[in-house]
Order: sequence, then C-alpha cells, then structure tokens
Amino acid sequence: MEIHSTRFLMIICLLHILCMTGFPVNAQEASLPSDYLKHYSDSIQTTLKTISIERGNNGRNENLYLDPEWRAGIILTKRNEILPFSGRYSVLDNAVEAKVEGVRRIVMYHQVHSIRIADKIFVPVRVRNDDGFEIPTFFELLSSGKLSLFIHHKLKSRMKGSNPLTSSFNGEREYFVGQDYYYSINQEEFVKFKPSRKKLVRLMSDKRQQVEAFVRRTSLKFRTRQEYVQLVDYYNSMIQG
Repeated sequence: MEIHSTRFLMIICLLHILCMTGFPVNAQEASLPSDYLKHYSDSIQTTLKTISIERGNNGRNENLYLDPEWRAGIILTKRNEILPFSGRYSVLDNAVEAKVEGVRRIVMYHQVHSIRIADKIFVPVRVRNDDGFEIPTFFELLSSGKLSLFIHHKLKSRMKGSNPLTSSFNGEREYFVGQDYYYSINQEEFVKFKPSRKKLVRLMSDKRQQVEAFVRRTSLKFRTRQEYVQLVDYYNSMIQG
C-alpha cells in the first residue's frame, strides 16, 4: 500500500490549518447543499451481516462507532474541494458516514484524499482482511512526518458469558471496537505492528541517542496511544527541525 508523500503531507497540513482557523465546531453549522454532498456519498445498504451484528450487540449501536454522535468535519476530495459535513466513523462498515437531509450515507472511499471528524484525521487505504481479501477502509492518522503512525479501528467479537472453570459459553457473541497499529516511513508503505519501546526506538535509529534520552526524561511507560504519539511527534520534530 503506497501513498504519494508530498501530496499526503500537504493534505495533512491543510486539514490542520482548517481546523485551527474558525472551522465550525457545531455539527449543525457544517453543511453544504445536499445535492453536492450526495455526489461524494452513497446510500447505506442494510445487509444480513448488519442485522446479525446489531442483534448480537443487543441494539447498542454506540459500540459500532468510534463516536455515535454526529460531529462537524471536512472532506478533502481528490478534486481538492473542501466539503464541510456532519459525520462519524462506522467500524461496522469500515467507512465514514455523512448525514444528508437527515439520512445516513457512506462517503465514497475512492472520491476522497482525507477526512477530518472533530479532532481525528482519517486517510483512505486498502488492507487485507482476515480472509485475505483486500478491502477499502480508513486509517486514523496519529502522527505524521518521516515516521507516521496510524490506527486501524476494526470490529472484533468474542463470546459472552465465558466460564474459565468449564471453558463454556452462553452461545452469544458481543462486538467491540479493536485497534491495529500501523506505521509508514516517508509515507511509502503501511506496516502493521504492535507498538513497544524496543520497536519504536528501532524505527528511530538515526536519532537513537536523543530518543532514548527523551524516553528517560519523560518516563514514558509505552502503555497508551498518547505515549506512542508523544514519542513519534518528538522524533518527527527533530527531523523537520
């Protein structure tokens, strides 16, 4: 999976600038003519899979979204158009939903360069699923620069009511949002990995001494995404400086 580095960085910078220059924070304020937004979205099809998962989730749709609320955002299209919209990210469909005239619609993956919803930036990619098929989805961008860090939010499941003594289950399955981490160097290829101090420092070997000193100074424990981002941001600041 590859992306063009110069364009990628330009897009990310533009999204950050737009977010900092009075972009509406109220989802009701973020709107364009619905016919215009419809060009970049498609109707949502209710499938048997959707019905099955929603039933297994006992109707708790909040577990199928990063945030079930509609938030103000912007879409940067491949035509370099900027579209304010109200949206949310569906882990069930691996897609961004837009609200158009009160109706949920899916933002078409192939039409956009990147999307910002509230304080999160999403970039379209293609990844292989558990069955080995390549599917379109979005990664959340955590840090950008020479070393970029991403999260792929995906729907995972487990059996409910497990009994550790008998290894039995009640037969019901529950769904939750899981995360897979990816990194890319110079925005050329996405590599899946499990973040750790050893792995991250190895990726920053050209600044190893400064990175190790930063880890000691800040007492990073490498237990949260905030700590991963803090270290990667520090590394990128040295490269860009």
